[in-house]
Amino acid sequence: MKHTLYILTFLCFGSMAVQGQYNLDKLYDDQLKMNRQGMSVLGGWAVSNMVWGGVMATQTEGVNYYFHIGNLSWNSVNLALAGLGYYGARKRPDDASFSGLLKLHENTKRSLLFNAGLDLAYVAGGFWMVDVANRFENPEMFEGFGVSFAVQGLFLFTFDIIFYLAQDAWGKKNLTPILDRIELTGSGIRINLD
Repeated sequence: MKHTLYILTFLCFGSMAVQGQYNLDKLYDDQLKMNRQGMSVLGGWAVSNMVWGGVMATQTEGVNYYFHIGNLSWNSVNLALAGLGYYGARKRPDDASFSGLLKLHENTKRSLLFNAGLDLAYVAGGFWMVDVANRFENPEMFEGFGVSFAVQGLFLFTFDIIFYLAQDAWGKKNLTPILDRIELTGSGIRINLD
C-alpha cells in the first residue's frame, strides 16, 4: 500500500525529486541490466542442461535416460523464458518515468516470489512422481521425469529466491532513498529535495 501511494505521488511530482539528485536513466538502465543478468544465468543453466541432457540421453537407459530427457525438455522451456525475459529487458522505454521504474521493480519481485511458489510445487510433484512410479505402466519414465522435476524445481527455487533478494537489496539501496523524500502532511504532499 505504501508503494502504491508513492507511485501515485510520483505520477504527479516524481520528476522533480528524481531530477534533483538522481539520474532516472541510470536507475532504469541498472534495473534492466540486473534483469538481463538474471535471464543470462537462467539461459546459461538451460543451455548447459540441454546439452548435458542431450548427450547423456544417448548414453543411458531406464531411469537415467528419462531423467536426461526430462532435463532437456524442461530447459527448452527455461531457455525460451530466459530469451523472452532478456529481450524484454534490452532497453528502457522512451517514456521512462520513476513510477514506471517502481512498477517494473515491484512486478519483477512479485513475479519472482510467485515463481518460487511454483518451483516448490514442481519439487513436490517430482517427489510424488518418484513415490508413485511403480503404479504406472512405465515406472522408469515416471521416476526419471520425477527426479528431473525435483532437481529443476530446486534450482529454479534457489535462483528465484537469490534473484529476489538481489532485487530487494537494489531497491532498498537505490529506490527507498528517493521514496523516503516524500512526506504526506495535513496540507498536502511535501517532497524534500535536500
